[in-house]
Amino acid sequence: NALKEGSHVVAVFLDDDPSDFLELVCEDELCGNLVILDGFTGSREGTPKVLPVNPNNLEELITKIEGALDSLGAEPCEGMVIIDSLNELFLFRNPMSSISFIKKLKMLTRRRGVTIIGDLHSDVVGVGQIEGILRYLSDGFVEMELEPKLRGVGVMIRQVRVRKMRNTKHELTWLPFIVTTSEVAPMDMNELISELKRRGFKIKE
Repeated sequence: NALKEGSHVVAVFLDDDPSDFLELVCEDELCGNLVILDGFTGSREGTPKVLPVNPNNLEELITKIEGALDSLGAEPCEGMVIIDSLNELFLFRNPMSSISFIKKLKMLTRRRGVTIIGDLHSDVVGVGQIEGILRYLSDGFVEMELEPKLRGVGVMIRQVRVRKMRNTKHELTWLPFIVTTSEVAPMDMNELISELKRRGFKIKE
């Protein structure tokens, strides 16, 4: 959506090949305001809009992110950085260097007004403490999961909640949602109730 609205976007890929994403946005002619920093394949000779980065060099990564914003001509208080994923920056690394990196990202948001979004896969062994650190350092923290009680009986319901959002009033309740080919939308609760009844669950009206 940010690209469709004309925003400048820097996408940092650390644990997946960016090829599919690049093909998708270029098909929609959205790649004019996009730079991809590829820390997964490591080399993209001759590929426009894709620059190799070394995820083991966090100082260089910060420099490359800011350089990519400059190359797009992003003005102050404009632009977005997406990092997929933060796991790669924390696991098997000195915790202090990772914390320093997150603080520098936060300084970048303050200095340039850019929005930075990163995802963390919390079901990976060893990230429990990392999650607490990120929740403390970040301005916003959104959680997503499969509803645990229903998952235990084979019903997969995605849900999301805003755990933290600085200077913004928000609810702390979990909200079920669906993902379609074109959007992410709130789940129709009547449809959920009907599906649970169909599976034999007793629902109190």
